[in-house]
Amino acid sequence: MPMDQIDRSSETPLTARFRLCGVEVDLSTNDLAIIDRLQNLLPSSTASTRSRVISAWRIVVEELEDAFEWHEPLSVHSLKEQGIAFIAIGPKSFLAYDWETRRGVSFCSANLVRDEARFMHYFVPSLFAILEQSRETS
Repeated sequence: MPMDQIDRSSETPLTARFRLCGVEVDLSTNDLAIIDRLQNLLPSSTASTRSRVISAWRIVVEELEDAFEWHEPLSVHSLKEQGIAFIAIGPKSFLAYDWETRRGVSFCSANLVRDEARFMHYFVPSLFAILEQSRETS
């Protein structure tokens, strides 16, 4: 039976809370680089002083055996349908978000996360785009 690509059992023990695009985000991940990069961009928060949309994100960084070569620009594909947003970045990374449950999941290639320029150019704008839409639809 093929492995379910969304519901893989991956621990995400590292947590942080951020305000991104006017949305309070509870983030869990398995890679400190994700938290470090976002903390460098944005202030962490412990509690909201105003009523805000709260979103839960789980970002899993994967070491992939079948490493791939980067081709610039990376292909980015997105779609929105029936309350779900999906953005694929290159051949091995994606973000998905459910507006009804306000939950997001992302599986990222370690190659994308470790390359700060590509992470900032591809992943961060994709995350921000989904969160902007999440704020507008709430």
